[in-house]
Amino acid sequence: MSNMKKLAGETIYYGISSIFGRFINFFLTPIYTYSVIIDKAKMGHLTELMAYTAIFLILFTCRMEAAYFRFGKDKETQDSSYRNAVFTVVMFSVFLGILLFLLAPVIAPALDYPGEGIYFRLLAIIMTIDALCELPLSKLRFEGKAKQFAKIRIINILVNVSFNIFFVVICPYLYNKGFAMVTFWFRPESIIAYIFLSQVFGSFSALILLRKHLKIKGTMDWSLWKKMMDYSWPLIIVSLVAMFNEMFGRIILKWFLTGSMVQNEAQLGVYGANYRLATLIALFTQAFRYAAEPFFFRESNSKDSVKTYADVTKYYLIFSIFGFLVVSLYIDLFKFFIGPKYFEGLKVVPVLLLANVFNGLYFNVSIWYRLKDRTLTGAAIAITGAVLTLYFNWMLIPILGYIGSAFATLICYFSMTLICYFLGKKHMAVPYATGTMMLWLVVAVLLQLGVWYLRILGLPVYVILTCSTIAMGLWMSIIWKQEGNKIRALLQTVRKRN
Repeated sequence: MSNMKKLAGETIYYGISSIFGRFINFFLTPIYTYSVIIDKAKMGHLTELMAYTAIFLILFTCRMEAAYFRFGKDKETQDSSYRNAVFTVVMFSVFLGILLFLLAPVIAPALDYPGEGIYFRLLAIIMTIDALCELPLSKLRFEGKAKQFAKIRIINILVNVSFNIFFVVICPYLYNKGFAMVTFWFRPESIIAYIFLSQVFGSFSALILLRKHLKIKGTMDWSLWKKMMDYSWPLIIVSLVAMFNEMFGRIILKWFLTGSMVQNEAQLGVYGANYRLATLIALFTQAFRYAAEPFFFRESNSKDSVKTYADVTKYYLIFSIFGFLVVSLYIDLFKFFIGPKYFEGLKVVPVLLLANVFNGLYFNVSIWYRLKDRTLTGAAIAITGAVLTLYFNWMLIPILGYIGSAFATLICYFSMTLICYFLGKKHMAVPYATGTMMLWLVVAVLLQLGVWYLRILGLPVYVILTCSTIAMGLWMSIIWKQEGNKIRALLQTVRKRN
């Protein structure tokens, strides 16, 4: 139980930075969606371009942070594995960043952004800086320095958000008032570039704070480097495909919808705005992963490790379902974080929330192939998910529109979780409380569907919110009856520890 308490304590600190960051970025959502200079089409551009960034950042980092966690757990190779990882990321990220920067004028028109090469040049800078920050941040995670990690992340976020407010709110106001100090350089039609520039400033602030961790001494251990690359390259495939599964809908939506390109970009904007509501589950998953990934490796030699993994998965599911229910049941309140012109897409939020629950569940049940060095199996599972994503997006988007992409995401993560769970039973017998966890999940989905049906009937909001509260109380009573004593003990210990 002490290991669980340690993980919970670290997750709180990672959660502070992640929740704070997501909340602040969530705070940017109404700024974007209520802005008069960011229409649905520009929101679509922002959604699509950020999806490209998330995918290609994996190539910039080469998943060397995972290799560092794997080979750094042994004291005799801890320093050399970090040195190898930093060297690799610096070489790859700088090379790819320069390449993307130079090819931006060619890439932009190919992706239907003629004359907007500046977007891709700024993205090249962002990805290079973020990649350089990845290993130092991973080192802090591995060493359990969650407070320092949170501090750097929060500073990064505050700088980014401050410049976003300056460019998206203050500058347009001063521009419309005719202030010469703004009108001579500010161009409202280039607002997407200014948003990316804000991210450049935020990322650079983190790099400054982490610079000492990039100063490595000693020579490369090429024998160990080869082992690290053999371990990480299948994970590059896993991560690329996983990010493909998450982002593919946002990338191809405008090409698969049946309207004109202008209409499709507007629909992508609606989908992207509502996708941001679903990230409330993703923020918890991200905080959990920051703590859990190094934790799983540190605990791998413990005699009770498999029981610990089972308990971690169970408690992850409890808290993620709780988040799913809070957002989906009270969507009538959360919807005001996006502009009214985006309300038509609210129906995708519960689907995407549930997809994110399974995404985190997949991370938990996939730990076996990382610990057993069977990363090629992980790559095969991820590729299977990509095939499902591609097929169901192709089949459902022309019929259902952007909600078809949301269902494709859900089907993908659900299928990957099942496949990984059943394969894992053959290689590492983790005693998951499968029946109990499935009961919690099914009850939560049924409660959400029941309340959503009341919403379709057009009942008053106060009636729906009352029924939502009853549904929430019912689910929580089930959980508390089964796990209340353990949760109370865990939270009390974590509170004392922090």
